[in-house]
Amino acid sequence: MAEPAELQSGMLRGLNTQELDACQKLLQQISPDLDVDVAEIFDRVRAGKSLVQAMNLPDQTVDLLYAQALARFNAGDSHTAIPLFNALTLLAPQVRDHWLGLGICSRVLNKLPIAKLTFETAINISPQTAAPRFHLCEVLCQMKEWDGAKEQAAAFAQLPETPEKKSLSSEMKRLQTVIEVQSG
Repeated sequence: MAEPAELQSGMLRGLNTQELDACQKLLQQISPDLDVDVAEIFDRVRAGKSLVQAMNLPDQTVDLLYAQALARFNAGDSHTAIPLFNALTLLAPQVRDHWLGLGICSRVLNKLPIAKLTFETAINISPQTAAPRFHLCEVLCQMKEWDGAKEQAAAFAQLPETPEKKSLSSEMKRLQTVIEVQSG
């Protein structure tokens, strides 16, 4: 598994030197209009600092945002939880539960392509855990992507037995029945 600093700098992964320089110049142009030096933050991220470190945020920022996002979701307010989960995926992209939260809220709001992408990201972060695979399978069923749903159900079955997998197993059996009926 990649180190957190590597994942944080992954926000810039895929950009070549010219593209990074162009981003930096653009940020320098807009920074004077903002209350924060965005170009300086960009430099820190480019140097491998996490976004939390680059922005000089208190260490407990991520935990407080996560608690707030969960509270809003648990109160049935996915609309206001989504921006918080979005912020969490930027501030701490290596945390599986941030992506799960964003995906579940997106699914609740019927934003299925976004939910699919976030669950795939959670699987990439934590491939041996059950929740992302279960939720991805569920979304794929909603999208009627039966082959993908079958693959996720099979991958779920191969995961090690954990309390998380055990708690999701009966729901996964229900999804497998739906998959079998729909895909013939």
